[in-house]
Amino acid sequence: MKLDLYGWFPEENERVLSELISKYNIKTVIEIGCFLGKSTAFFVGQGCRVICVDTFKGSSDLNNCEEVKKRLPNLYNQFLFNMKALNIEDRVRVVKGTSRDADRKYPGIKAELIFIDGSHEYEDVFHDISAWKDRALKIICGDDYSPNHQGVRRAVDELLPGANKDNRCWYFIK
Repeated sequence: MKLDLYGWFPEENERVLSELISKYNIKTVIEIGCFLGKSTAFFVGQGCRVICVDTFKGSSDLNNCEEVKKRLPNLYNQFLFNMKALNIEDRVRVVKGTSRDADRKYPGIKAELIFIDGSHEYEDVFHDISAWKDRALKIICGDDYSPNHQGVRRAVDELLPGANKDNRCWYFIK
């Protein structure tokens, strides 16, 4: 197995999140949706400890993409390998399951920053924001606030009307 950080975590997200992490002295992150760990590695590189919540089954809107399809059978093991290969596994904790599973299993879990980038379906994003916004001690944010992901836009606009938007990244300071 070799390092494979294929995924969607654009430079504009890195820029926005780097500024927020620095400005608000963020040290803990709960990441809803981590895929192969590209964003996880970014957060750790910023000095954060990360709890990753993911089913490691991909998402309905992306699983037909050839690049995703070929990675699905080994997604979880590849993620673990990536964390070890990057020598960051001691700063990452994995909760394998849905955001709803983690919500029920760990009702008291909190972090300074909650990053939502799991499912892009309206109902799922609505749940993720609803369930995790009070667990964000400083910032709740996420990816895919774009015309391609109307479910994300609708849920963010309904639940966090004062959220800031910077390209695809959305964030709400508490």
